[in-house]
Amino acid sequence: SFLFYIIKSDLIVIGWGGIIYDNEFQSTKNPLNQWVFRTNIFRLFKKKIQFYAIWLNIKNKNNYLKLKRIFNKAFKITVRDNYSYDLLKKLWIKWEIVKDPVFNELEIRENKSFLIKKIHSKKFWISDLEELDLKWKKIALAFRKGYLSDDEKQEEQKINEIIDYILQKWGKIILLPHSFHKTDDLANDFKFLNKFLRINEPILIVNSMENVYNKYIYKEFDICLAMRLHSIILSQVYEIPFIWVSYSIKTDEVLESLK
Repeated sequence: SFLFYIIKSDLIVIGWGGIIYDNEFQSTKNPLNQWVFRTNIFRLFKKKIQFYAIWLNIKNKNNYLKLKRIFNKAFKITVRDNYSYDLLKKLWIKWEIVKDPVFNELEIRENKSFLIKKIHSKKFWISDLEELDLKWKKIALAFRKGYLSDDEKQEEQKINEIIDYILQKWGKIILLPHSFHKTDDLANDFKFLNKFLRINEPILIVNSMENVYNKYIYKEFDICLAMRLHSIILSQVYEIPFIWVSYSIKTDEVLESLK
């Protein structure tokens, strides 16, 4: 089906906010190789390629050549963050930068930010919650696997201790997955967060993206411990205070627009 639709297409659009990275915690081991393969197929069939509003996250400079091969002979390239803009400038690739449309509404709201604080994911700890009044508050945990600690057992222990602290302060827990990946368990937030349900504690986990969106839309929690990009965006758009547990350049760039 992939080849069928490529052959039938006049234009291939890659992105719409997608990410091209060389290293992330999920099952895909060689994401850049995948993109080299795909774009080679597009060019083999002489298809016009447009990269639209993409993010780049390239940690190894040895991968710059692969990046150039991916963007080779593209009809148009637009990126949505300064890091990607500067990287392509170094590689002499023709590009444009586009403002993230999600945040256009912020201008109407005079750029009011609902960010409480930003902490690097590996440094996030109970002490970062001590200044907050958690009593009777609903606290959403939008965590993903592999970024609070390099060790899996330590990460699970850390999350359990964070949950214990919130419950001890009479807060309530909502586990908020932002990925229900069907084939990649490492990227599946729902499967990861399920580990932290407890028989004797009233901890809720949201079981679909539709219900996740509704939690934001109807403001069914008071504070979000946000790790996923969309947890930042939805918290900001629906005016919910959030702590950004940062692990990525892409989300750091988004936070710059909130200052």
